[in-house]
Amino acid sequence: MKQPEGYKWEKYPQMPHVPSEPSNPTIGRSLRLRRISPPYQLIARRAESRKQGDPAAESGRISPAMMPSASDAAAAAAALELQESGWEELRREARKLEGDLDVKLSSYARLAARSSSAADAASASSPSERSSWKSMEFEIQSLLDKLQDVNDAMSRCAASTAPTTSVSQKLARHRDILHEFAQEFRRTRGNLSSIREHADLLSSVRDDITESKATGGMSPRVHLLRERASIHGSINQIDEVIGQAQSTRVALSNQRALFGDVQGKVKQLGEKFPVIRGLLGAIKRKKSKDTIILSAVIAACTIFLIIYWLSK
Repeated sequence: MKQPEGYKWEKYPQMPHVPSEPSNPTIGRSLRLRRISPPYQLIARRAESRKQGDPAAESGRISPAMMPSASDAAAAAAALELQESGWEELRREARKLEGDLDVKLSSYARLAARSSSAADAASASSPSERSSWKSMEFEIQSLLDKLQDVNDAMSRCAASTAPTTSVSQKLARHRDILHEFAQEFRRTRGNLSSIREHADLLSSVRDDITESKATGGMSPRVHLLRERASIHGSINQIDEVIGQAQSTRVALSNQRALFGDVQGKVKQLGEKFPVIRGLLGAIKRKKSKDTIILSAVIAACTIFLIIYWLSK
């Protein structure tokens, strides 16, 4: 028989002051189900029994009134089984969603690999290809959202029960799988976006070349497009430089705030503790004294070197 959480099977003690309890017929008359009560609960029950004049509580023993009933044990076992069934159902749903995501991401990656080839680059920007990409991306994103909801439900279910190592490890594994799937989806989607942009650029270049050959020379539209592309590249480079400068500025501001906090804490410490303030003053005086002595020694050595050099 499954042992409920918070209870354990033990041999029935043969004590004359404890009345005999009904045993479980499935395990015989030599065992009984006893609840493992925390110390503070036993103390509270003993105090209540002392108020009621229970001699067993006065002697420090656990009276039958302080022990849980069979209905409490059955209710605890039923609640535990219900929580375990909910956890297993959520795990089955999570594994099903993970399998569907694996299949969808594999198809999505094959589509990206096929579209990256030179033969399919021309058809990468076609409306049918774009619609297939969009539909597949929508399906994968919806599956990721569902898996995230299931993981959140599993976290709530695990938090409502007593945490165990196996449950924590399984929950962490499901979270890692979701994170890996999300990263793979973002990477593949970025590759497909680059392929689409490359295909659009190639198609526009082909159109320009065809138009230039048809007109017998380079049209002003081609010149304008080239100028536009160069300006766009320069703007992107400037944006990158500005972004790096802003990140550096933020890092320096954070360091400045950190140093300011440290200085303020040291100042508060000195104001609160006069001994520490005096110690800091002595350290400053010692540093200034060492600086003066070192300067005097360097000056004397320099003078001696000059005198020695002049005397030669």
